[in-house]
Amino acid sequence: MSHNPSRQILALVDLDDTLFQTRPKCRPGDDLSPAAMSREGEPLSFQGSHQRILLSLLLEKALVIPVTARNMESFKRVHLNFTQGAILSYGAVILDPLGQVDETWREIIWPKAKRDKQFLRSVLNLANSLVKKESLAARVRLVSDFGLDFYLMAKTEPDKLPELTFLATQLAERFEAKVFLNGNNLAFLPGWLDKGVAAQYFLDNHTPLPARSSSERLILGLGDSLADLGFLALCDYIMTPNQSQLAQLFGTTEK
Repeated sequence: MSHNPSRQILALVDLDDTLFQTRPKCRPGDDLSPAAMSREGEPLSFQGSHQRILLSLLLEKALVIPVTARNMESFKRVHLNFTQGAILSYGAVILDPLGQVDETWREIIWPKAKRDKQFLRSVLNLANSLVKKESLAARVRLVSDFGLDFYLMAKTEPDKLPELTFLATQLAERFEAKVFLNGNNLAFLPGWLDKGVAAQYFLDNHTPLPARSSSERLILGLGDSLADLGFLALCDYIMTPNQSQLAQLFGTTEK
């Protein structure tokens, strides 16, 4: 399908738990297909039939831009047909439509990561200390791209969710940052790291029309968590999976 630059549909889409998810989160009996691989090359995340239909429709009608917490290495393990650029690591890295790192954005964001290197290390040290002291099952690590640390991630098992709540509370009391807790995932971000700011930059610099400059432009947003609200606010319409964190917030989950 050829796109008329004066009439354009854009879709900003979160990936994990929006367009695919790990097997335990899949609908029972659904027709699954692999969507993302583990580091060992084994299928790790899957698309259900409804997700395949949705993505196929978007790819046919729109310019689809992933906006994801995944870093470059993890994004490369996503086996879906994204060819219009991407926003990675919660906005720390922007790939242009040719798949190249946006150098202007790099010069804006990466010096902040270098400045806050010790800050994130301090957060990691405290998190690991709490895990050891309280005998938590949480797994904590810094997420890096191109040799720079950008944010902290913690995961635990579904039956240990109160541990992540405890960890999030303890970290937030000691460090000023953004804390996103969604199911068995905790993300701890420096204040300058923001999906919405990165998405605005992408819209202004890597699409044929500046954002909201034409009544002919339609921007769709797909996300599942509070961490996605920044870029969803830029969109004309937003979608969220049923049973997601946002669906629960809006009170639209199935009873």
